[in-house]
Amino acid sequence: MSPEEEVDLRFYTAIGRCITAWAHVEDELAAIYMEAIGAPNSAPAFASFYAVQSPEVKISITHSAVSMRLASGDVLSRWKSLYNRATKRRKTRNAIAHYQVMINPQAKRDKQYELRPMIRDLNNIAKYGPDPLRGYPVFTQHMIEAAERSLWALSRDLKMYAYVLGLFLGQRAREPALDQRLDPELLRLSALSATEIGLPPEWPRRSVPRLNDQA
Repeated sequence: MSPEEEVDLRFYTAIGRCITAWAHVEDELAAIYMEAIGAPNSAPAFASFYAVQSPEVKISITHSAVSMRLASGDVLSRWKSLYNRATKRRKTRNAIAHYQVMINPQAKRDKQYELRPMIRDLNNIAKYGPDPLRGYPVFTQHMIEAAERSLWALSRDLKMYAYVLGLFLGQRAREPALDQRLDPELLRLSALSATEIGLPPEWPRRSVPRLNDQA
């Protein structure tokens, strides 16, 4: 394999690894969603979640479920931080998935490949200006690899949150192996329970308004 082919392979491999890492984020979002709706082992609920194709909508429905179930408190505050991270990482992942590869022959060999917004998309001119080599955002290989690492870190943090949320709501049993991976704040939150702080497991007991049938 020539040096040029090696650079090409590393760049496209970085893109593929970053894009596919997002699937693990969605898996952990699903776990949080199931805990939030009180159905951690519901096959229909899992199927419904994965029927949603949009990553943005998956984040949104998870956020709505957690916010409605918890209403307030430190466990909800921790989720909001994760929600903001997931929203930001989704935008980065989408950019990497939809930008096009540009080659800058004047750059060093290991920096010639870049991802930039589509140059024929005239909407980008209004955003970034007429020169795609100056005003447009860019992702180098190192930036793409960093984005992949951030997605793996996010998926791990979401997994730990799903575990703590299940404990908090009285829906999961403790797992020593997972306890050892909790940071101090999550470990503190895992010792709380919804009933102890006055939040019943079935909270909120709200009925959905029904429309009267009219002829």
